[in-house]
Amino acid sequence: MKKIADLSRFWRWLIVLVWMLVIFLFSSQPHSGRESEKYLRELNVPVRKFAHVCEYLILSILLRWAVNGMLVVRGTRAHEQKHEGQSSDQQTSAGACDIKSVEQANSSSNRSIHALESAMAFAIAAVYAASDEWHQSFIPGRSSNCTDVLVDLVGVTIGVLLWFLISRNHRPPDGAER
Repeated sequence: MKKIADLSRFWRWLIVLVWMLVIFLFSSQPHSGRESEKYLRELNVPVRKFAHVCEYLILSILLRWAVNGMLVVRGTRAHEQKHEGQSSDQQTSAGACDIKSVEQANSSSNRSIHALESAMAFAIAAVYAASDEWHQSFIPGRSSNCTDVLVDLVGVTIGVLLWFLISRNHRPPDGAER
């Protein structure tokens, strides 16, 4: 079962990397603003900014999906499954919790885990957005602009919020593969 989960995680991250490559390739097009302006005219800037939002909205959802379930709190069913088959000495040394801490972990930690996973996805996307703008500064006819990073972060924020809104009603039981 662990091999299937590892394979699933591999494919999730591979999809994230492919989408990052797509963004990189869009950013590598020289003079793209001038080219799109020929067709879009006065709509050029709004369409391009909307494209930034969409690119990073998708990236943040893919990142949130990739980090989903990576964090396991000691004492939860996922932790117990992870340490299944270990002797009690091994479990104790691995940090197994008593009943009271199990109840606390199950009741309050899931929200913290989801928040931390969302923060991880947000941070990775934010760093990528900043590095993408820096990369554009080396492309002829392109510029690096802090405003574009903020526009990208609007997309990231919308994506993380969408993930939260959709997943809060569709969460699997604690410990199940998310």
